[in-house]
Amino acid sequence: MSKRKLTKQQTWRIERIQKERVERTQKRGDIAEELLQSSDLGSETEGIIISHFGTQVEVEGTQEPFIGISTRCNLRANLGQLVTGDKVVWRPKQNEGGVVVATTPRHTSLSRPDMHGRLKPVAANIDHIVVVIAAEPVAHANLIDRYLVAAETVGIPRHIA
Repeated sequence: MSKRKLTKQQTWRIERIQKERVERTQKRGDIAEELLQSSDLGSETEGIIISHFGTQVEVEGTQEPFIGISTRCNLRANLGQLVTGDKVVWRPKQNEGGVVVATTPRHTSLSRPDMHGRLKPVAANIDHIVVVIAAEPVAHANLIDRYLVAAETVGIPRHIA
């Protein structure tokens, strides 16, 4: 059976959509680079990503004067995929917010397959996994097993409560 061919209009539309996506990505990267080069950024400090919002992350400071303070930060385009738990280097802006400029290597990473079968990181730098199951509603039969197998595979200490 032969492959189905796209019409000229379909091909043109796909190319246009891809071009628009590339331009949007470059524009986001330019904005982050502009923020990084601007003079209203403070000195570099360390932090941990506590939540992820697509093109922005929430970073909790781990160095003075930002210890325990969470800040919404933009990402540099060349950082790769960051997840909750990643340790990063970021620069605060004068008013509010900041820019993540670097990341440190992960010592553990919990991953799951995406729609295409490639492993996608979900969380990083995990010290312990605590599985807590309530009596009601009844959990799926193999849910605890899946958590325990995932923890064992990565080598993370696990506890059941």
